[in-house]
Amino acid sequence: MGATLGQGWLFGAAAPLPDKLVASRRPLRIAATPPPPADTPFSTALAHRRSPVRSTTELLVATSRHLEHEVLRSSGKAVLLSSFQNVTRFTPGTRRRYERLARETVLTTAFGRDMPAEPGRRIRGANLHPDDPLCDEWAVVVVGNQLSAALVARMIGHRAPGEPAEWEVIITHDRDLVLAAAKSLLQRLPAIQG
Repeated sequence: MGATLGQGWLFGAAAPLPDKLVASRRPLRIAATPPPPADTPFSTALAHRRSPVRSTTELLVATSRHLEHEVLRSSGKAVLLSSFQNVTRFTPGTRRRYERLARETVLTTAFGRDMPAEPGRRIRGANLHPDDPLCDEWAVVVVGNQLSAALVARMIGHRAPGEPAEWEVIITHDRDLVLAAAKSLLQRLPAIQG
């Protein structure tokens, strides 16, 4: 998923830092903050030659809930990445559901326009720029030891107020594609300010 550095028992047990630290002969370079990526989970799925099908909002809600439920049933801890277009779609009921999911995951995120940095307990939020193409998409991406799944959707055209939305949808369990969709979301996740 893009990790390039790690620490763990291979290198030694956890211990307090020494009183005096010696400067490294090969210090890490701090990378500049990259611009937001142009790819989205939906465009990534299209690039992997997946064909979308049409769906309704109601069917997407049911499928999203199914994937969320699979997170709770999977063995080991999973990563759950979801985009909501804008913060108004992250309702109080959704927040409560995601807080429950966050207790069972390694990472739970919510992307959307005007999304706060912490939209709920243990949930990482990412505020999307209004021009980000992800603002027009719905995505639920799950990566775990034995579970990889993604629902990615894009609204079809513009609709009049009160008119039901239609979506182009791609659902996949192809691990390589799921990881590529996850990477397009993780690149938008802001660094934790320490």
